[in-house]
Amino acid sequence: MNVVASLRSWMRGTFRRSGVEQQMDDELRFHIESCTDDLVRAGLAPEEARQRACREFGGVEVQKEECRDALGLRLLDELVADGRYACRQLRRSPGFTAVAVLSLALGIGATSAIFSLMEAAVWKPIAVPEPERLGLFSWVSGPRSLMNSSWGNWFRTTTGGRASTSFSYPIVDALKRQQQVFGTVFAFKPLGRVTAVIDGEAELVQAQLVSGDFYSGLGVAPIAGRAIAPQDDVRGGTETVAVISDGYWARRFGRNPSAVGTTISVNQVAPLNTQPLVLPWRYARTGSLLEDPDYWWVLVMGRLKPGVSHAQAQSAMEVAFQQAVKATLPDRTDRDQPQFRLLSGSRGQDNLREEFATPLFVLVALAGLVLLIACANVASLLLARALVRRRELSLRLALGAGRWRIMRQLLTEGLALGVSGGALGIVLAYWTRNAIPDLLLPSWASGELQFNAEFDVRVLLLTIAVTIATTVFSSIAPIWQSLRVEINAALKDGGRAAPIAPAALRGKWLVVFQVCLSVSLLIGTGLFVRTLSNLRSVSLGFRPERVVLFTIDPPRARYVSHARRALFERLDQAVGAIPGVEAASLSETPLLSGGSSRTRVGLNGRTAGPKDEAWVNNVGRRFFDTMGIPILIGRSFDEHDRETSPPVAVVNQQFVKEFFPNENPIGSTIRNNNLLYEIVGVCGDTPFGRLRAPIPPTFYRHFAQAGEPGAMTFEVRTASNQTAVMSGVRAVVRAIDRDLPVFDVRTQTQQIDAILSRERLFVALTSAFGTVALVLASIGIYGLMAHGVSRRTNEIGIRIVLGAERRDVLVMILREASTLAALGAAIGVAAAAALSRYIRAMLFGITPADPATIGGAVAAMMLVALMAGWLPARRASQLDPMIALRHE
Repeated sequence: MNVVASLRSWMRGTFRRSGVEQQMDDELRFHIESCTDDLVRAGLAPEEARQRACREFGGVEVQKEECRDALGLRLLDELVADGRYACRQLRRSPGFTAVAVLSLALGIGATSAIFSLMEAAVWKPIAVPEPERLGLFSWVSGPRSLMNSSWGNWFRTTTGGRASTSFSYPIVDALKRQQQVFGTVFAFKPLGRVTAVIDGEAELVQAQLVSGDFYSGLGVAPIAGRAIAPQDDVRGGTETVAVISDGYWARRFGRNPSAVGTTISVNQVAPLNTQPLVLPWRYARTGSLLEDPDYWWVLVMGRLKPGVSHAQAQSAMEVAFQQAVKATLPDRTDRDQPQFRLLSGSRGQDNLREEFATPLFVLVALAGLVLLIACANVASLLLARALVRRRELSLRLALGAGRWRIMRQLLTEGLALGVSGGALGIVLAYWTRNAIPDLLLPSWASGELQFNAEFDVRVLLLTIAVTIATTVFSSIAPIWQSLRVEINAALKDGGRAAPIAPAALRGKWLVVFQVCLSVSLLIGTGLFVRTLSNLRSVSLGFRPERVVLFTIDPPRARYVSHARRALFERLDQAVGAIPGVEAASLSETPLLSGGSSRTRVGLNGRTAGPKDEAWVNNVGRRFFDTMGIPILIGRSFDEHDRETSPPVAVVNQQFVKEFFPNENPIGSTIRNNNLLYEIVGVCGDTPFGRLRAPIPPTFYRHFAQAGEPGAMTFEVRTASNQTAVMSGVRAVVRAIDRDLPVFDVRTQTQQIDAILSRERLFVALTSAFGTVALVLASIGIYGLMAHGVSRRTNEIGIRIVLGAERRDVLVMILREASTLAALGAAIGVAAAAALSRYIRAMLFGITPADPATIGGAVAAMMLVALMAGWLPARRASQLDPMIALRHE
């Protein structure tokens, strides 16, 4: 009960302070007046009685302080007073305050911005109920995998095997019938962009195919209309339905409820009834994809039943998966059988985690280095400031202040700096939170990146925690120094006799720590800069200059089979005839676009073996001339290569090395998809999907001989203004079919830059971090040297009087600065070597121990150290010895 009463009194005193103060005044006045009245009745004069009553009662303010202390308000008052005093102290030194706050803001802002990206790309689950109960289906096998064709994500395992999240639809059907551990099993497939037409207006939208239980499995409720349901899973039905995202509903329909039931066509396949809901699209598709057991393309997820763990689900599904594989591909028992793996589905098909987890962790580490440098910088500034205030602190101790009181005051001043720096850091992080996603977005794309960095409550709480930790870390050194001050020594002669060498030594070690971190960060920056330079200098095997790319995807309802191939042939000829075009062609997969198409090949009529894999690209007749790829042996495609002529192929040098070593491949054949292609030429090697990957064995087919083409990218080598050429391209396309959209217009150089977006991002961010680190380190060195010159003014004056040259004084100060920088640089090089294994996989054409990079980083740091120490050294060398001798 006493605790409750005390808490109630404290709450009343805190939030109703004026009322409590008035009650204390009234009560004290009542007691004094009562005592005065008693003394008057005893015979004293009123004035004398009041004076005696006040003397007997004691000091009014003392009594009020005791009351406040009893209510628990004194600590609050002292904290408020400490805060006000701290703010006054910071206002008295605007330069010091600005440097400290900006240092903390840069460190905290960088850390918060990177953490917001980490949350969006790696940690934040999808916005569905109980995302932890979702499981993503995948498989892993040895190198001789049993499927011949796949469409989706796959990667090599550490043992040389294969892993993927793609399944054939017959296997999906079999897995969906297993209901022991999953309440719902649903399938989906991202399609990329498709052409949507509403009321005669066409635009590109992102699309997915989904099964009928997709939304019930995710647990997503509709905003308007209804969700796609299992009864919509009818193959070849007369009515198909779709859902659109809330964002598309707002942008295209203005959130008008009448959009439900609107007719929309997607790639002109079929009319679709739309229902505003959430992503994605869904439209019925008939054909061999749903029956083909050898084509693995669809993604599968399931929602676990309550009480079922992921391990239990994986064990149960492994049996069903093996049965489905053997039932759908009974003739592949000689291949490596895939093993079922259940991954966490809390983030859906998480491509971002795979692509950005390691890079973002590295960026967090680099931002943490910047934050540590900022902390060390502020700590050195506060330490120097504490040394200057030794007399003040000693005087306060002599007047009765406890060391805890002094520590609390200094911590409050550090907190004031930390809060200011943290607030500014939050603003910087909020302004720059989407700068990194924007850097990753191709220049010709609009809004296609899969994530945005949201500055939510968790990031804000993390920023607050980082701010508090930064404040405490920065305040440790000055607080420790202030608690060890000798009062008598500090009060003598302004404190000159006080021993200050240990404090100066601590300041030097803080500077060494800053330099160490800065050099480590500079080495990392240099390695990423060299990596980008090496990637840009990779021999491409073709000429990217003056090449413009654009993509066309004709609607399949209007253009199918022969009509589709004929359209591309007509477009190819028409684009090549535009004035200002030197050469033009087209390809299914543009070079260095990140895309790839792998297939198995049988040589000279043989059946393809498990390891007989090559990359394939379907191209136009003048592809090699347009891209500047040399034909080394034989010929390229010509006018005789048509849809009805015998299939032919051109292979690259790597293909010859792997499949025809020490042989002339001209005249040999390649069996692929039941067609036999004659090799008529050998072209030079070119990187296919990415610059980092080794050049794969590749064969090129004329697109008219390779089955029905999908979307095709046109390559146009221009001789004049690219803008004028693209105007001509659009006019030609409109003349052939006004409904054909031309999209993804970019140059080949921009395409290569997009492939290097991650490397460019790292160079941009690490360069920014490195610059900040150099600036902070230079501030730390300058502050230490300036404070040292001020502290040693008498000593410098004596040296000059005794005959020291001013140049000697200059060299002495610069030697001290360079010695600290050299020590920190040596430690930084060792630290960078120890940490280099974490970024080794992100480098290209360079080792972490590259001497040029390390030497450049150390040289830059030494130069900055000399520049930072120059001004204090010059000021010391120009001191008037008489003034210096009288200096305190």
